Amino acid sequence: MSTKYLSVVGQAAGHVAEFPVLSLALRCGPITVIELSGDIDMSTTHLITDLVTDVAKNSPAQVVLDMTEVSFFCAAGLNALLHARETIKDAGGELLLRHPSKITMQILTMTRTAGVFPIDRHCVRGTEVMPDGDKSAPEADRAVARVIATGSTSG
Repeated sequence: MSTKYLSVVGQAAGHVAEFPVLSLALRCGPITVIELSGDIDMSTTHLITDLVTDVAKNSPAQVVLDMTEVSFFCAAGLNALLHARETIKDAGGELLLRHPSKITMQILTMTRTAGVFPIDRHCVRGTEVMPDGDKSAPEADRAVARVIATGSTSG
């Protein structure tokens, strides 16, 4: 599987230092996990869509979006999740959400779409447990791709 690195750079109002707006980590193993951290809005959803499209090419049985660290979520994020769900479904797999953040659940509940996304129940925070009860490989042994998004595309 090829690894794709993207860098998107932004600045806080009045500050010169760059800051991450959205980070994505891809873990490939028995279950494909995409960890999302930061803001999911119309300037960052294309990163999720692109990564899910690449993942779907391998026809995974399950793709889990870990949303524990999502700090902002809006209608554009919901559209990205719906698109991701269809992309994975079309590839013969299932999209699950893991630990949706409070803001994510608020939007899903308000829009009555919470029931559209199954919740991953095979994970206890900090330790992934496979359906057969075996713990997954240690993090260092998994393929990890880091994608950092912070504003405008470069790289």
